[in-house]
Amino acid sequence: MKRHRPRAEDFTVGWICPLPLEYAAAKDVLDELYDEAEYATGRIHNHEIVITCLPAGQMGTNAAAAATARMLAAFPNLKNALLVGIAGGVPSRQADIRLGDVVISQPNGQYGGVVQYDFGKTVPGGFQRVGSLNAPSHDLLTALSKLKSNLASARNAIDASKTYQPPSNVDTLFQASYDHVGGETCAQCRRDMKVERVPRTGGAEIFFGTVASGNQVIKYGATRDGTSSKLDGVLCFEMEAAGVVNLVPCLVIRGICDYADSHKNKTFQPLAAAAAATCAREILLYLPHRPTVRNEQIEIPMRSWTEGRNHQNHRDPELHYEAQISQRQIYMESLRFDQMDSRHATIKMAHVKTCHWLINCQEHKNWLNPDCFDQHHGFFWIKGKPGAGKSTLLKFAFSQARKKMRDVNIVSFFFNARGEALEKTVLGMYRSLLWQLLEQLPDLQAVFDTSSVATGHGNPPTWSIETLKDLFCTAVEGLQDRSVICYIDALDECRQEEVQDMLSFFEQLGEIAASNRLRLLVCFSSRHYPHITVGNEVELVLEDQGDHHMDISKYVSTELKVGSSRQVQHIGEDIINRSSGIFLWAVLVVRILNEEYSRGHVHTLKRRLEEIPNGLHSLLKDILTRDNNNMAKTLLCLQWVLYAKRPLKQEELYFAILAGTESSEFLADWTADQGEVDEEILKISMVDCSKGLAELTRSTKNPTVQFIHESVRDFLRDEGLNNLEFGSIAPGPSHDALKACCLNYVNIDLSPRLPHSQDLPRAKSPEASYLVESVSRSYPFLEYAVQNVFHHANIAAEHGMAQEPFLAEFPTGSWILKNNIFEKHQVRRYSSSADRVYILTEHKWLKLLTMECSM
Repeated sequence: MKRHRPRAEDFTVGWICPLPLEYAAAKDVLDELYDEAEYATGRIHNHEIVITCLPAGQMGTNAAAAATARMLAAFPNLKNALLVGIAGGVPSRQADIRLGDVVISQPNGQYGGVVQYDFGKTVPGGFQRVGSLNAPSHDLLTALSKLKSNLASARNAIDASKTYQPPSNVDTLFQASYDHVGGETCAQCRRDMKVERVPRTGGAEIFFGTVASGNQVIKYGATRDGTSSKLDGVLCFEMEAAGVVNLVPCLVIRGICDYADSHKNKTFQPLAAAAAATCAREILLYLPHRPTVRNEQIEIPMRSWTEGRNHQNHRDPELHYEAQISQRQIYMESLRFDQMDSRHATIKMAHVKTCHWLINCQEHKNWLNPDCFDQHHGFFWIKGKPGAGKSTLLKFAFSQARKKMRDVNIVSFFFNARGEALEKTVLGMYRSLLWQLLEQLPDLQAVFDTSSVATGHGNPPTWSIETLKDLFCTAVEGLQDRSVICYIDALDECRQEEVQDMLSFFEQLGEIAASNRLRLLVCFSSRHYPHITVGNEVELVLEDQGDHHMDISKYVSTELKVGSSRQVQHIGEDIINRSSGIFLWAVLVVRILNEEYSRGHVHTLKRRLEEIPNGLHSLLKDILTRDNNNMAKTLLCLQWVLYAKRPLKQEELYFAILAGTESSEFLADWTADQGEVDEEILKISMVDCSKGLAELTRSTKNPTVQFIHESVRDFLRDEGLNNLEFGSIAPGPSHDALKACCLNYVNIDLSPRLPHSQDLPRAKSPEASYLVESVSRSYPFLEYAVQNVFHHANIAAEHGMAQEPFLAEFPTGSWILKNNIFEKHQVRRYSSSADRVYILTEHKWLKLLTMECSM
């Protein structure tokens, strides 16, 4: 089915560019460009986009308002707008903004995302701003929230958009009061007037907050900082947003090309414009699609409406259609869940120049070749040993497909054994795949209009696997001549019986697709399953691929930093030969040898390599047991990452480990707000305690600690249970140790930090919020410790660990006080005389309850 040529009323998103270079960058990110007459029109995802550029030589809020008004008159159904371009950044302690970063307007309670700093009146004593500017629409803010939950994906997209990288010495921030000396560059400016900043190792960052808009160019650092301070901190200065946001709901997206000071130059302008346009495109991927109502009869390619449903609306076709659209949106929102893309974002990007061989390998070509479809029914299965690099390869394939196959609908799911329930079950997979497919092909949302689903009156259903399978199958049957590719990673991180049923379902889909000439392709990746397969598939075994071994060779030659002697060449060859196709083994060995070299142990490199065992699990054991430094902290670190009820933040882990090795008196004095513990210390501690086997996730705005690979968890739960000589990593002793950490933290004396009155401030009051913030800032692990001390004790008891002494000495009164501090609802707080039996019963800590009642 060909995509209809949109009319003016079909366009729902306006895109405003003040400058021609921003206009060019906007057109570059379109999936499809329709026309370039007075406006550039095109498509991104399922949104019809119209792009306008201010007339040459015009700038400022009035010019932007005029251009926006003309666009709104020409395209009457524009619901949302994006103002996309470049701006001058405002770096500060709170926002370490660099050139090439992106700023996005976001309401903060005081401003709606944009503030016009130069509109007001002169009063005795100075200048008084007047008026207010509108906040973005609910849909735009929803899209913004989803972008923030998947920041790693957006950052990667921005980095991939760079066609060149300016030299690092071009990004120089000078002290606010120091003026530019002269010339097109800052070559003559004094180096001692630079602001020293920690070099950034990653790519572009995205900042959310207030954008300052006005009709003057800010070219003086002191004015920049002074104005920002008066506005309670802004992220950038620009000249058009204040003229747009009151005309149409709008997000402002600005790439940072200079620091709004006298040292301005144009070097970063193309890069900043491309970064902003790419970020705008990412936002549109999350923006809900709300189709406009056409006057002609609506064609529904799926099943007809249930007879008699919404009978009143049938009398008015337009009302009926709007009701159906509203109901579909309810179902679409109920399919989504917060962690849908978390695992994809945490998988490391392929090392430079690796994985490209996959696109040209014969197995991949046969999978994509329509003439071979009857042979494999659309299935391509990448198999490999643990740590071989399957997930990285599949992420690369998915990324390439999204870039190169603009007319194909690409959906994906990455199972995550370390994640929440929906991240590691087929229920989450079906919800995610169905949402992606229907979001990209909105006409297929008609599958919701069947009687088996649409039984609630505006209420979302409780999804079952069978219902989701039926909907997905019906949607596939409605593809007609459109193509869909599914990428599904890490089947081994889901329960085997669920995987077997899921593969049977996809086999049926493959048969339906083959018999109806539908274009559905599915790419799986997993470890080697002894008994699970599909009847027709193209199979690729990763460790058997010569090009995969070449990838390991490229990595070793690039990352092994141990000099350039002939001995080093032999060491590199030895690593490649002994890796047996296990990429993770090579990565860990390179890291070990680099550390040896950094200590000056050049003469021992060959011997150290010979001491490293073959095989991933043997190597992991060697890493953990080679020295006895801080073994108690290492054991606690492993136990926390393995058994914590929820993943810990880096700061929480640091103090959780201290809680297992220090007294509560020491913990009361050693607080996080003393300034002794910064991000660098936290990272060093995490790497040291975990022997380099833990890392921070990049997927969320609040990164948490995880193992560097699922193989580490497998090792600890399997071989590690018996082979670790410095302590037990089994569930019972581990949960007992974690309980002890929590108890030690619960025993901290908070009395110096509490209100003088005996009563806590009411829950949700400003005073309560301040108290929580103050206590958490000083004691970052306290909330987890209070909320989970019984949880760990209960699991330890279930594994045969005695908990009677713990219960007999437990400080119930102190626990109630601290629990009430963090409780968000007044009605759920405990009275000071609450009985422990009641507390254990309410939370269903049944093993502890039995012990308590028998004492």
